[in-house]
Amino acid sequence: MGKDRHSIEINSLSDFINAINDLTKDFRLYNEIIYQFIEKIKNKKRSTQKDWKYYSSSFIIQEVKAISYAFAKLLYNTDSINKAELFDLQETLLEVINTYFQDDEIIPDQFAITSEKAIIKSLEYSPEKTTRPLQVYYRGEASVDWVALPSVLRDRESYVKESFYYHEIQVRCPKDFENQSFLNRLVTMQHYELPTRLLDITSNPLNALYFACECKKKKNKDGRVTFFPTLPGSMSYGDSDKALILSCLPHLTMYEQFQLIDEIKKSSSGIYREEPSTSILNKLLLEIRAEKPAFQPRIALGDILNPLFVQPNMTNPRIINQQGAFLLSGLSKSVQEAKEKIKSRMAKTHLIIPASQKDTILEELDAIGINQATIYPNLDKIAGYLKNQ
Repeated sequence: MGKDRHSIEINSLSDFINAINDLTKDFRLYNEIIYQFIEKIKNKKRSTQKDWKYYSSSFIIQEVKAISYAFAKLLYNTDSINKAELFDLQETLLEVINTYFQDDEIIPDQFAITSEKAIIKSLEYSPEKTTRPLQVYYRGEASVDWVALPSVLRDRESYVKESFYYHEIQVRCPKDFENQSFLNRLVTMQHYELPTRLLDITSNPLNALYFACECKKKKNKDGRVTFFPTLPGSMSYGDSDKALILSCLPHLTMYEQFQLIDEIKKSSSGIYREEPSTSILNKLLLEIRAEKPAFQPRIALGDILNPLFVQPNMTNPRIINQQGAFLLSGLSKSVQEAKEKIKSRMAKTHLIIPASQKDTILEELDAIGINQATIYPNLDKIAGYLKNQ
């Protein structure tokens, strides 16, 4: 994916900062969140094979509330001209909800009620308050040709060996994984560039800009910064049940993972409660309870299939310096399906950094303290940075 109508070209650090400020304050990213949500609703309703078992109705209600909360903040931020477009967007969403949930009055009613409350809430913000309607995460890529996929899902060979990588590294380096949660084990593997189902993102756009410019092997390629706008409450922490469930997937072989996908598709319910008994779901439950013995046997099957925004504990110096987080992928039958699921969480809008401007932007970032030594707080990286001073 190169330059297109969703691209904004960046030629300097000031260009980048201005673009970030504009995009995170106005309703363009909110607009993309709405259309992502509309696609989820349509996929949930039209998928007879349950390939995209997104959410239960209760989760949709939670997301409706989060959308309305962001709507309130945008109403406060937006000028009168854009307010009309914002209300049109809400009307579009209401029409979709009424169409797809005409047999379920709860969700349309909940949307109408929360939208009304949001309008009232927007009047409560004082002029001194600064409001951001969305939490936005960023990913910097050194080449516009790169596809946003976790390393273990980029080719079949890595996918086949996921369980091997996960277990073999712990057999060979047990002390490095002692007393770590399953998620933190994946984070450690990611740190040492072993393929995992984690995709790196950051809450700091300047760090993403650095990653888009720093790779010497891609110096002659245009770079890109992509956006992952998220609704309030959609980021999971490292100790959440959802993060734990997905962190257990590398315990299963690829064959077992495919079996699990088939079991989910055949399930008559979106919730697993140990009934009916299925071998792979039960094995997954045993793995989950190895870390959390008190885990209740109630798993929303859609959670196993979909990527999750995860903020791990700041126990790793690199995560601290990079203000890092991850998109933790669920199960998919193919690379293409995994790609589409991640793409559904990504904004279409992206920033392009021309290859000719990368060195200049790196110098500008260095001037404000973002460089190889601060991004990678390892002795070899710091030494490498100092040698070039």
